[in-house]
Amino acid sequence: MNERVLIFISGPVGAGKTTFSAALLSLMFRKGYKVCYRSLTAFPLFSYIFFKLAAMLFYGLKVVRHHEKVRIHPSTLFILRIKSMPKPVIVLLMLLESLSVGLSFYFKIISTCINRKVIIVDEGFLNMVANYIEVFGRRSAFLIALIAILIQKLQKRFRLTIIYLDAADNILLERWVARGYPATTPIVDMKYHLKYVHLIRFSKTLISSVAPLIKLNTNEKQSLLLNECIEKLTVLDG
Repeated sequence: MNERVLIFISGPVGAGKTTFSAALLSLMFRKGYKVCYRSLTAFPLFSYIFFKLAAMLFYGLKVVRHHEKVRIHPSTLFILRIKSMPKPVIVLLMLLESLSVGLSFYFKIISTCINRKVIIVDEGFLNMVANYIEVFGRRSAFLIALIAILIQKLQKRFRLTIIYLDAADNILLERWVARGYPATTPIVDMKYHLKYVHLIRFSKTLISSVAPLIKLNTNEKQSLLLNECIEKLTVLDG
């Protein structure tokens, strides 16, 4: 294998991304691959600062901190209050996000996985696209352009594939109850969380036409999922 491999593990909360990532990492180590495991989410660094300050302005620091403790990002509070944004603000946010993600990707992944042939990224691309759709809208020309640029840049540097994990809504809800999150608040209800699940599924449909994607149903046993994944993971051939 001459090129470096980049694998994004994406899917809704409760789909089993972290568990599957750990199992895939262990399996690849046993097979002799030099593997690196990291995570990457939307709106880090400068974007995070923007959304947190804006959310604090709307709701106050106490409310924002409470939502962060239950894993609700300030961007969610921001978009629930704003609903839609003028194009100049969208452009500004996309510039901030491009810079933030670029720096985060370099310092969290590239610089720390220098000698690794395979990089597994938990959360990653589809979940990030879902966050962007939530904030910028499904039909945003800026969003489509940004996604296209990101994919092109990644495919030039890596052999890219995306593993998408999912389960039926009722199974996801059972897992949410068992683990205690995603949580509901007076501002963010269960309908929002389910809406976000559907945004992730929409992003999967959007991206599957332009990037290699493997879809796995986590209702199945972990060992079956791993075998199915390895069979489909053609980026590791050669």
